[in-house]
Amino acid sequence: MKKNISLLLALLLSFSLFAACGANPGEIDGEAFAKGLLDSVIDNYGGASKEERDELKEALGSLTDKWPADRLPDGFPIYPDGVVSSALTVDGAETIVIDKTGKDSFRQYAETLKDAGWAFTQDAAVESLGVYEANKDGWEIKLMLLTGSIVSLHVSRV
Repeated sequence: MKKNISLLLALLLSFSLFAACGANPGEIDGEAFAKGLLDSVIDNYGGASKEERDELKEALGSLTDKWPADRLPDGFPIYPDGVVSSALTVDGAETIVIDKTGKDSFRQYAETLKDAGWAFTQDAAVESLGVYEANKDGWEIKLMLLTGSIVSLHVSRV
């Protein structure tokens, strides 16, 4: 299912790049276009049952480019800098991708989580690779430095 979501997102993004070609900037409602395209792609996705298509619509309906505070545990620390490029809920787990950040902010955020009572579960060798895992109050976070400027947070119930 996650592979299907990735493929559909790639297709949606590809189509959206070409949507405004030749148009005046004020003529296209990008959000309405993307929703219509997404609905059309999912509704016509071959081989998927209605339940699978509905599940995919629900997951992609949660896609945002803002910090999803309402979908995270109470008091969950906000990442210190950068830009949320995507936040998506799938099967009750939140995945947030932050761009235009760096190693210093990544380490600072890990310290902020520790100060907030998150218990880190791996050893220093894993941390040196830019991967942290922590638990608190029935929640788990996986914090990964994907490149020098992109961070991924995966937050889920344990």
